[in-house]
Amino acid sequence: MDLKHLMQGRTDLTQTDRHLRDYILCHPDTVARMSARQLAQASFTSQSAVVRFCKRLGYPGFKEFKEDLDHSSLQEQSIDYNFPFGADTPLLDVAQSVIAAEVAALRSMAAMFTPQALQKAGDLLRQAQVIDLCAIGSSQNLAEEFAFRLGKLGRHTRTLSREVEVNYALTRTKERHCLILISYSGENAFVRNAAREAVKMEIPILAITARPDSLAASVADLVLYLPPLESNDEKISTFASAACEKAALDVLYAYLFQENYESNVQFVHRDAIRLEKRRMED
Repeated sequence: MDLKHLMQGRTDLTQTDRHLRDYILCHPDTVARMSARQLAQASFTSQSAVVRFCKRLGYPGFKEFKEDLDHSSLQEQSIDYNFPFGADTPLLDVAQSVIAAEVAALRSMAAMFTPQALQKAGDLLRQAQVIDLCAIGSSQNLAEEFAFRLGKLGRHTRTLSREVEVNYALTRTKERHCLILISYSGENAFVRNAAREAVKMEIPILAITARPDSLAASVADLVLYLPPLESNDEKISTFASAACEKAALDVLYAYLFQENYESNVQFVHRDAIRLEKRRMED
């Protein structure tokens, strides 16, 4: 069996195993030149986790796993998510490379979803009277757009992007909250502070992150994992991670929309008529 199909076909993988699998699938040529220690560092796992993963797939160790990796079709499918194009790449190829990186990232993320995790994520949000979103940088823009869409469904949703907002928002209200932490690394200072405040207030946390060893993941009631494709800092842009963060929020929005599907569809129709009338008046 091809190594790609072997890794993707296993249903008994732990979350750490799936994290390693997705890293290897996205960086096969790089992994083929790594030691077990280097792979552990790059994937934010441990050497023992790397060895356990290889043994779970039927290999005595990482050395034997790499021998098959060298001869697998994965080598032909490698994408550099940090630098998907170069200085002399033709313009059309730049477009195709960026889109290919985003599409591959989304496929990796879809493979990481489980029905149980999606159901629990939806239930956390459905039961909350207030949904708070904590994010900074490019993730903040996605959070604000998500909050706007949920607001149209009548959900009380807030975006928190400053320390003072977190402190007041989480400690001064008595409503049932759910805090969504959106952070690729799960370790920036703002997210860490928000996570600690939510834990103190016993507020359920849903983390969207690529790092299972991060504070955000360790304290969250539930984690929707992003595929670990990019460097935290050394990259052209957040091509893959931003696409996956948006996809995670889109899935959550779809769940909440479906909860009252008929009434929400009716709202969409009414709102479309209202907007059309406004355009005609303008």
